[in-house]
Amino acid sequence: HFNYQALTLGEDFSLPFYAGYLNCVKLQQRGRSTQVLYGRIGCQHKSTFSSTKLQLYLYTDNKCQEPFDDGNTDDYHRKKGYNIDGY
Repeated sequence: HFNYQALTLGEDFSLPFYAGYLNCVKLQQRGRSTQVLYGRIGCQHKSTFSSTKLQLYLYTDNKCQEPFDDGNTDDYHRKKGYNIDGY
């Protein structure tokens, strides 16, 4: 699909932000958490480039458009993961 668009649109084509991600899935709840979260795996993003390493991204909606906010930075998530209900 994207190859066709690149050929027909030429220099006006750009990949959508989600093109490097796998499907959005509802995550299984563990412990006492009542928070419903959805996850998607994609390439790690750093301030200057995208890596070939994979990273889990968390969202609060089933279309993976509303990022989960645990109060930490993207850099923290990349290195240590997410803080969900204190864990």
